[in-house]
Amino acid sequence: MSYLRLKGFVYFLLDNLDRFWTPGGFDADDALIVIGLVEGMQEISRRFKKSRLDFRWAIFVRSDVYEFLIRGMADYGKLSIQSLEWSDRELLKILFQRRIESGVMRTQLSWKSLLKEISIANVNGRPVLDFLVDGSLMRPRYLIRLFETARRRAITFGRSHLEEGDYLAALKETGWQVVEDLDREISDLVPNSTDLLFEIIQNGKNLTAAKFRYLAGKRLEDPSAVEKLLDVMLWNGSLGVLESNAPKYIFDCGYKRQYLSALIGADPEVQLCLHPTLLAAIN
Repeated sequence: MSYLRLKGFVYFLLDNLDRFWTPGGFDADDALIVIGLVEGMQEISRRFKKSRLDFRWAIFVRSDVYEFLIRGMADYGKLSIQSLEWSDRELLKILFQRRIESGVMRTQLSWKSLLKEISIANVNGRPVLDFLVDGSLMRPRYLIRLFETARRRAITFGRSHLEEGDYLAALKETGWQVVEDLDREISDLVPNSTDLLFEIIQNGKNLTAAKFRYLAGKRLEDPSAVEKLLDVMLWNGSLGVLESNAPKYIFDCGYKRQYLSALIGADPEVQLCLHPTLLAAIN
């Protein structure tokens, strides 16, 4: 304790809990472990406070795990929660800008000049930054991965300037990684759903809620599991709903899954849409 007083305060950060989950996925027992960790941190904080030490802590949990398991537990309302989901496109662009600028020696260049020097301005008729943000599912790691994959391809071909073909090839490669990641996320929450995402993508043309339930029902016998699969795919952004002929994904409505669920509930034949990044992997 005397040593910690010299430091002034203690930060305790706990992450990567999913590495300890069983192969069968995350269930209510695992949720109880997370709640137990929270209660343990609260008790340690109280003890440190008695010794006049500042103890601060945070436990990082996947947003889908919190949404579908922890949030439904009786004591979740007592927890202090901060979402790290991204819904503001402009903020994501600023994050990307700062990431690129931090790796460039000639910092006297303006951002517009720097971007023009390293990349084409448009991809598929859209500004390159919008193309990257759209392909990222509003996840920073996919945004950076998409750009770095395009940059690596350009370097392989002996170019310092990124062309349209680099971005399109990067979207396809990143798309496969996104599909694999989302499939693992789904199987963590919905038993017996491993690789089901691949089948849904293959049959994604003219996808409706009714067709989705039919495809999922061939693997999942329990109707409640089918509905949970639909909710999980809406939450992770792999699936959206067409509203006024425009796709609406979870990050377009402030991560309010209830809004998308209400659109589906109002019309079982409502058109669903798979995210373009997933489709890019197979096209």
